[in-house]
Amino acid sequence: FPTIKITPTAESGFFGIAGQNVLEIGNPDEADEKRKTKQTTIADFKTQSDFDTNFVDATDRTTSWETNISPIPNNSKLKWKTDGIRMSTFSQAATWNAGIQRYDVPKDSTGQYPVNWHAQFNTFFIQNNARQAGRFQLYFCDENKQPLAMFEIFKGGAGQNAELIFWLIGGDNKMHKFGGDKPFNASTGKAPGGVTSLFDAAHGGQAIIKQGNKISFYWKGVAYSYLMGDAGSSTKLAYVYVVEASRQNYPVINNMSLKSFKLTNLNDGYMVNVVNKYQPNDEIIVNMDAKKIIVNGQGANSDYITGSDFFSIPAGQSQKIDIVYSSFTTSPPKIEFSWKERIL
Repeated sequence: FPTIKITPTAESGFFGIAGQNVLEIGNPDEADEKRKTKQTTIADFKTQSDFDTNFVDATDRTTSWETNISPIPNNSKLKWKTDGIRMSTFSQAATWNAGIQRYDVPKDSTGQYPVNWHAQFNTFFIQNNARQAGRFQLYFCDENKQPLAMFEIFKGGAGQNAELIFWLIGGDNKMHKFGGDKPFNASTGKAPGGVTSLFDAAHGGQAIIKQGNKISFYWKGVAYSYLMGDAGSSTKLAYVYVVEASRQNYPVINNMSLKSFKLTNLNDGYMVNVVNKYQPNDEIIVNMDAKKIIVNGQGANSDYITGSDFFSIPAGQSQKIDIVYSSFTTSPPKIEFSWKERIL
């Protein structure tokens, strides 16, 4: 029965001694690092430089996503002008014609896209002519560019009536309205009841929050929340698309723009070091005969991993003993191996 002394030269979560049988101590699943989270602002765009740098023409999209109206062709252009992202060139090829830009959400330091997030954005949507029409959409999409949710301001023709609409992806992979249309006056930005303007130059703040499988939209300070089902808990945010559209034969809403965009990762991941079970210069003694484990002079049979076993060296002139340790260990331990030779 051998006695084995192990002196680590680097951290390890476990040791295995493999011979006639295998004896393991510690925890083979122990990691050297663990993931922690914090809230981090990953986007806070207010200036032309911010938007020009981070929102790019969405050449990956030929149309917007389908809602209750056919998809809008990506045949016009958006760019920063005056106060935010606005339509800059206009096509008249279809009933609705749009420009689309995309923001690529960054991964955190652990290589993960945000699972829980809070988006705040400022929109300007005010007409100065009752014949003006327009659509503004902001899509929040997963890694497959499938929308999780969409915020839309819509005015389809002449008059004062406009509406804010919340859209969510359905099981049929199409967008569906949620929470009912929220009407407002396109000339003043005021909702029924004469509340403070919502979409004029001094206002327009909106928010969408995803926490677990719940997405919440906000209208006049009230949250409209939707439960996505269990799969939504792990769905990540990877892309944000802004769509602005004009209607054929109608002048476009003259004050339609995305003025600011802020995104907070509510579970921004970062790695912290784990102090592993076995440290450099520890003294680990395994006495196979006495079935004892001693660490730094103290009995440590609690380190024994159930299912492994103490063992002896079988008869023979040549025997191989392997010592294994955690995969993250940076240098092998020092080993002292002793046994009492016997002649049978």
